[in-house]
This record gives sequence, C-alpha cells and structure tokens, in this order.
Amino acid sequence: MIDTLQSSISGLLSFSGLLYLSFGVVFGLVVGVLPGLGGMFALSMLLPIIINLDPFSGLAVLIGAHAATPAGGAITAVLLGVPGTLSSAATVLDGFPMGKQGRGGEAIGAALTSSALGGVFGAVILLFMVPVLKKAVLAFGPSEMVMLTLLGVSFIGTLGGKGGAVKAWISGFSGLFMATIRLDLVTSRERFTFGLVELWDGLPLIAVVLGLFAIAEMIELAKQDTHFSDGGNFNYTALRGMFRGLKVTFSRLNLVARCSGIGALVGMIPGIGGETAIFLAYGHAAQTSRERERFGQGVIEGIIAPEAANNAKEGGAFIPTIGLGVPGSGLMALFLGAFMIMGLYPGPGMLLNSLDIVLAMIWALMFASVLASIMAFAIASPLIRIVYKFKASWLAVSVVVLAGYGVFLSRGAVIDLAVLFLFGLLGIFLKRYHFSRAGLLVGFVLGHLLEKNVQQAYGVYGWDFFLQPISLLILLFIVAGIVIPIFWGRKGRDAELLLNEKRIAFSFCLLFSMTGVFSFGLGTPSSIAPVIVSGGGLLASMLYFVRSYGQQASGLSPPERLGSTFIILIGCFILLIYWIGFYPSASLFMLLFLIIFKKEKVRVGLVVTGSMVLFLQLISFAFQLALPSGRLSELF
Repeated sequence: MIDTLQSSISGLLSFSGLLYLSFGVVFGLVVGVLPGLGGMFALSMLLPIIINLDPFSGLAVLIGAHAATPAGGAITAVLLGVPGTLSSAATVLDGFPMGKQGRGGEAIGAALTSSALGGVFGAVILLFMVPVLKKAVLAFGPSEMVMLTLLGVSFIGTLGGKGGAVKAWISGFSGLFMATIRLDLVTSRERFTFGLVELWDGLPLIAVVLGLFAIAEMIELAKQDTHFSDGGNFNYTALRGMFRGLKVTFSRLNLVARCSGIGALVGMIPGIGGETAIFLAYGHAAQTSRERERFGQGVIEGIIAPEAANNAKEGGAFIPTIGLGVPGSGLMALFLGAFMIMGLYPGPGMLLNSLDIVLAMIWALMFASVLASIMAFAIASPLIRIVYKFKASWLAVSVVVLAGYGVFLSRGAVIDLAVLFLFGLLGIFLKRYHFSRAGLLVGFVLGHLLEKNVQQAYGVYGWDFFLQPISLLILLFIVAGIVIPIFWGRKGRDAELLLNEKRIAFSFCLLFSMTGVFSFGLGTPSSIAPVIVSGGGLLASMLYFVRSYGQQASGLSPPERLGSTFIILIGCFILLIYWIGFYPSASLFMLLFLIIFKKEKVRVGLVVTGSMVLFLQLISFAFQLALPSGRLSELF
C-alpha cells in the first residue's frame, strides 16, 4: 500500500504531471468565470485532448479543470451576482450582497479559501473512508432519498429573514411545484407545460437562478447613478480584503469541516445531485448560525458553507463512479467516458487493479483545489478593482446581456430567455414582499430529486416508505428543522407584516388549491409529487393567511417601485433576439438604455456596448459557440 501511495504521488508531482494539472486548472478557471458554460462544457472540450495522453496525465488535466471551474464561478457570483457555474448558485445568496457592500474582496477570499479546504477535506475523506463507505452508499434507497430531500426542505424555514419561516416555506413549496413542470418521469405525461416541447425537460435551472438573482438585482441597480458598490467600505485594498476573508475562514474551521462532511456524504449518493449538497450545507449553516436572520443579506458563513461543500462533494462523487461504475451526475458520466477512453473500466476491479491511478486522482483533487484557489486569488484582485470602478448602470446593462448569453448557451433554446425574464419579475416580487428567493431556489433544486424518488419509493414500499429505519432517523432531523425556526427563532410570529399581504396570502391559498385539484386529475403516479407539494404549500399559505389576519400590519409599504423602464427594455431585448438575433439586440438594448435613458455621452455608450459585444464575440469564436441570428435572417 505504501509503495502504491508513493508511485501515485510521484507520478503526479513530476514536471509533466504538474504541467498538465496546471493547464487543466487554468482552463477550468476561464470556463468557470464565463456564465452558462460550466463543468460539463469544460470536460467536454478536454475529452479530445486526453485521447493520446497516458492515464496519469489525462486525469490530471480533467481533474484540474473539474476542481477549478467552481472557483472561477465564485468570482462572478460575488462581483456580478451571476454564478459562473450552477454549483456557485448558493454563493450568490450572500456573496453578491457582500459585494454591493464593498466587501467583495472579503467574500471572494472566503469563497476561495473554503473551496480549497473543502477540496482537501473531501479528498482526505475519499482516501480514508472508501472501504467503509462503499456499503453505506448502497444503504440509501429511494425512500431514504425522499426523506433526505424533505430534510433539505425543512431547512428552508431558516432562510426566512424579515418574512419569517412561513413565507420561506411558501417560497420553498413554490419552488418544489415549479420543479414538477415537465413530462412525468414514469408515464411521460405532460404536466403544466402548456404544450411547449421546450418544457418537457423542465424549467432550465440556470435561467431560474439568473432570473431570481441577477436580473432582479440588476433592475434595482439600474436606478442608481453612482458606482456599483453601495457600501463605501474601501478602507482596505481588494487584496487585503481577500486575505481578511481567508483569515475569517480559518476562524470558522468547524463550519468548514461540517459542511465538507455534508458535501462528501451527499456526493457519495448516486443521483442526488451536486446542487443538493450545496444547499443542504447552506441550510445547515443558516440553522446553526447566531445570525440566521441575516442570511441572504451578506453573511460570510453563507459563502463558506456552500463553497466548502461544493468542492468536498467532488471527492465523494468519485466513490460510486470508481467503485461501483455508477455515475452520480452528468459530470461523473463524462468522467466514466474518459476512463474508458483511457482504457480504464470503473467498478470494484478498478480499486483492486488500478489503485495507483485512483490514488493519483485523489492527490490531483487535493492539489488542484489549492492551486485553483491560489490562481483565482491572483486574478480576482484586479477584477474587483475594475468592477468597483464601474457605474451601476454600466454594470446592470452588461450583466443582463451576459445573463442572456449564458442562459441561451446552456440549452440553446430561445424560450429559456423568456423564462429568465419571468423569473426576474418573480424575483422582484419576492424581494419586495420579503419572501425567500433562496427558499424558492432550494425547493426548485430539491424538487427534481423528490419527484423521482417518491415515485420509486411508492412503487417499492407503498406509503410505508416513511417507516424505513433510516427514514425514521432522518424524520427526527426534519421535525427539528421545522420546530427550531418557529419556536426558538420566533421568526414566524415576529416577522414584519406589510400592507396588502392579506390579499397575497389569499392568492397563495387559491393558487395551491387549484394546482392540487388539477394534479389529482393526472392520476397515479404522475399526481403523487405535485399533490404532496400542493398540500404542503396550501398548509403554509393557510398559516400565512391566519397570521395576516391575526396580526396588525405594520403600516409599512413594500419598497419603492423598481425601474419600469429598464424592465420594459429587458422584455424588448429578449423579444428582439428572436427576430433580429443576439448581437444586434444586445447592442440596441445597451445603447438605448445608456444614451437615451441614463443620458450617458454617446462615446461612453459606444465604448461600453462595443466592449461587451466584442468580448462575447471573442468568447464565441474561441469556443465555437453559436448564438441565435434571428428569424429575419432566415427569411432573407
């Protein structure tokens, strides 16, 4: 065993091994910074390169890119409110508010440090726990998956903030219901798709994330005539702020260790999804924090937790892929294909016959996590300085175009841009009335997992799947997740109550009643998940309705109306993409807003617009990406 350890690490630490690893890390950082591309794109682009490489070198390239992509995504999540990768979606929740407060350096420093530590912890767990956990992974069947998903839903109550636990649960159940908008996984029956083929696979996650956070925040930011940061907290440089974030992270090693454990454990379970691990870690951090009411407003624990889990889950995800030959995600399926390209066949035999390569992968994961964070530290400081010198209006219009670019590239469907716009409007509503956008996103992510496993569990055990031993144990944690925010945090009773909330509460009751009635008509098993979700949403809405009548409104109105002009321009931008193509639409949108409505000098408007369009064209040319050219070009 000692000889195998030495051979695996010596192969990786050779000049060629480090060179290939560094190449993968740099490529992963570049892809991670660009919204809409992500880890799947990075690995897909690298597969042709590894064909002629030996297994050590090929895996060094792939793992380097795989570990570095989330680090790049964390930078744009904090600075722009646009997660470069889906795995950085939870980082937006507290990272972007910290960026707006002038604490972007601290947020990025904490994200990169916790990401590196999480990667190391995840690799260590993988190294020492493989023999023990191979059997434990197989103990999680569909019934345990259902309860694990409900555990994540119970955490949503801790994300209520000013709105309280009840509003957070309404947001969560709304997200769960939105996840059922798709073809049924068993019967292939359409559910709430309105006959649109593009919705057969469900609402696109990246459009949902960018709409709720990036578009909603940019609509508010567009009203400002000042620079991006509204905190004015610039008594230390960007680099000094990053080191401050590093120091804070090391003072929260207990949280890093716990969330790394969550990430590694969830990553080991095939099919549960990396986003689930991240949001479970975020919910755990919110539930155990003394500042749980400030989560979503710029709490550094809200960055440390998901980033630690994010990289730690990668170590866990390799266990079923390598040991069982069962990929737990699309990324792991790509790794499975890469193994076969290099003549490796995952399964129990790989742990016996190719242990040196398996150990080399673990070392590569450790080194790549640390190296990616060091390189990201180097590029983040100048990026922070550049972004903070931007006017808010420049940043707002650029991010909207960047979000549209990323959303289209994720699936290549124009309708995804409409989803982006609609969820931007929804994000504005949720923010104005103190509903939890984070709760809705958590529910949406967990909804796909809930639906798949509840049908499998029902098919195997009937309704007795709740009574399985591990399920009952998880149920105790679920009860705790519901009780804590209501009775200890008192959020549900002491939350602010705004004007017009009685009508909103009644509307939610009516909405969940209608979805429940319609879902019953789908028949079993298509109706199981939407009926359960509608029932939970109706219960939470009734509690909200009772509270709105039983408590005197504070007399506060929602925040002032957000810029309707910018909203109309975004809608026109998305509509024009369909007719005249992406680049002409983006140019018109940016020039109109900056020159006509913000009264910028023509020269400034042309420079900002030209720089953004040229940047996107260069990226499209470099990676051979196609954007819509418009219906008019097809007619002529």
